Amino acid sequence: MGREISRKSNPGCQNLALYSGKNFRKAAKTFCLLASKFKQAIDRPGTKRDKNPGRIQDKFETGPVLRLIFWQDKKMAFGNEAVVIGGGAAGLNAALTLADMGIGVCLLEKEELLGGHAGRYACKATDACVSCGACSISRMAQKVTQEKLIRVLVGHRAVEAKQDNGGFAIRAEDAKGREEGLLAKSLILASGFTPFDPSGMALGYGRFANVITNYELEIILRRENNILRPSNNEPAQSIAFIQCIGSRDAKLGHLWCSQVCCPSSLRMARLGLAKNPQRKINFFHIDLQNCPKQIKQADDKNLNLIRAIPADARLGGEGKIVLAWMDPNSGLLQEEAFDLVVLSVGITPSQETRFLLSGLMGADNLPEIFGAASGSVHTAIPGLFMAGCARGPMSIADSIADAALAAWEAKKFMESKK
Repeated sequence: MGREISRKSNPGCQNLALYSGKNFRKAAKTFCLLASKFKQAIDRPGTKRDKNPGRIQDKFETGPVLRLIFWQDKKMAFGNEAVVIGGGAAGLNAALTLADMGIGVCLLEKEELLGGHAGRYACKATDACVSCGACSISRMAQKVTQEKLIRVLVGHRAVEAKQDNGGFAIRAEDAKGREEGLLAKSLILASGFTPFDPSGMALGYGRFANVITNYELEIILRRENNILRPSNNEPAQSIAFIQCIGSRDAKLGHLWCSQVCCPSSLRMARLGLAKNPQRKINFFHIDLQNCPKQIKQADDKNLNLIRAIPADARLGGEGKIVLAWMDPNSGLLQEEAFDLVVLSVGITPSQETRFLLSGLMGADNLPEIFGAASGSVHTAIPGLFMAGCARGPMSIADSIADAALAAWEAKKFMESKK
């Protein structure tokens, strides 16, 4: 149980709240002796850290857990109760859920902005919300940056994670190679996924300007609020969406469904028609997966669902892309030119996840991810949890729910160690 320290006994204790731990008296005494000397630093969080080993850091954080931070050989001697790696949908909600339960947490994100891949998604509402989940990311990111119990480190890549005295030691680096050391009682990997790279495939990605991925279209929609051709920035009038690029593919060994490609691409197709009802859109698929009934209903004559995957693409006149496919009804070869081709690429395991798990478990003991064994947030290491697309393809909503579960399990683990 934590004890409250009087804020009146020492003017340097104004930012002091509660401390939980075995060394309460020693830590409190040390802090009170040094607090007055460093009052200015305490009152101005964010000043430059004293780099001398063994000196107290001149940045103090407040909340239910007092974090007295000392630096020895660039390693934090006393740190957060939990660390979350990854600032996407899962990482944001894991951090928020932990903070809501009064648990201090450090959130590491390798990019300069929070949100992950989902943070780049466009709102796909037409005349009403279509529950794409894109707007939830910005709301969570704002809450995270305002939460006093969450320390956010953006632009920091986790370069090492290992077990340490019943907890975890994490080493992170920023773009300039400066290190940040963290200790935690529990660690949540919410390190996301890697979009499949379709370069070199017969569909022309990387060779033809007007062949793009669904993630690139998200960025175009978010920036331009319309579906434009990269070759000339003009609105595309004829568009082909091709599903399951890099997933559900036995040749690649990617047998999983990426869960989000069909509903997301259908939402973008319908948004494109809402912007311009005269557009013609062909939607090529193996079969539609995870689509709500209202999205599956292809009641628009200009949205043509075709149960076939084009095998080839070539460049036509005016930068158009000519696709060839076998008609599922007649069995005859069909060809058609499109202003824009959108490849819905699959979700694949993150290299960051593999790297961190290798350091924690050993390269020969990596668990199966993106497979049948990915059905639990637990891992073989007590206190280590995985959430969201770090362990398998999920929608934004599922990633958020999965992260909440991982946070609760982390809380239960930490309570069991008290």
